[in-house]
Amino acid sequence: MTTMPPSRYRVIEKDRRLIVIDTETGQQVTHGGPVAPAAPTRDRAPAGDPLSRRTRTVDDRSGSGVIRTSRLYDDKGPRDIVVGPNGTGMLGSGAAVAMIVGVVFVGIAIAFPAILLVPALLFVNPKARKAIRSAVTVWLDSIDQAGGSPDSAG
Repeated sequence: MTTMPPSRYRVIEKDRRLIVIDTETGQQVTHGGPVAPAAPTRDRAPAGDPLSRRTRTVDDRSGSGVIRTSRLYDDKGPRDIVVGPNGTGMLGSGAAVAMIVGVVFVGIAIAFPAILLVPALLFVNPKARKAIRSAVTVWLDSIDQAGGSPDSAG
């Protein structure tokens, strides 16, 4: 095994303070003043700022998953929807349908590239955007209402 080279810096205690000494120069290493506090990260938001709180992913009462919607695709958004056992099945079915539609769309787009204009035109047209947003809101409402246990659905 090789030995580690000697460290360039040495830490000593002087008058109940830790001091860093540069072993090459023999001088005390100084810093440029007090260190600025770290900026808040996404994981630790300031306590008084309710808008930047982390989104909860599990409901405290039932233990079910929680999804947070956005105004971009939900007329009632932003809102938290507790996804119970019934809602989980609906959410999975919706994801499967979206994946199948996406794969079919990509397959058609390979053969006919002009079809790529269709989604762009849908997002530019305000009436089409409103219709899509309304349909997604109805689907999210059904997930929200089905959020109970499987035996309480009847």
